[in-house]
Amino acid sequence: MITKEELHDLIAQQAEVHDNHDRPVGQLRRMFFDESTGDLEWVTVQTGKYAGHETYVPLRGASVDLDSDPPRLRLGFGKGLIDDAPLMAEEKISRTEHHLSAGQEKQLYAYYRFDTHGSDD
Repeated sequence: MITKEELHDLIAQQAEVHDNHDRPVGQLRRMFFDESTGDLEWVTVQTGKYAGHETYVPLRGASVDLDSDPPRLRLGFGKGLIDDAPLMAEEKISRTEHHLSAGQEKQLYAYYRFDTHGSDD
């Protein structure tokens, strides 16, 4: 299980993110917690596909590769699936805190559950 501290370190290092086939996807930006459980649930990745936008990806199936230099986050989904994920407009709660609505979260879950094996199709 990935810890909050590991993700903080990776974000501070502007770590690369790779897909489940070890292909580069983008740069790690932020992490999000489940509001009811407090568990790490999502990360955002700057993929470069849409300038200025970050793509939400679940942490399910993700791992931290500490042996690479620099360390990187490896996601449990394929690059094609991540690149095509729906873009979400967050609700800004404060300067540093953002929130996804229940509807947005439901839409993202439905999207990623479509293929939980990380297909690139």
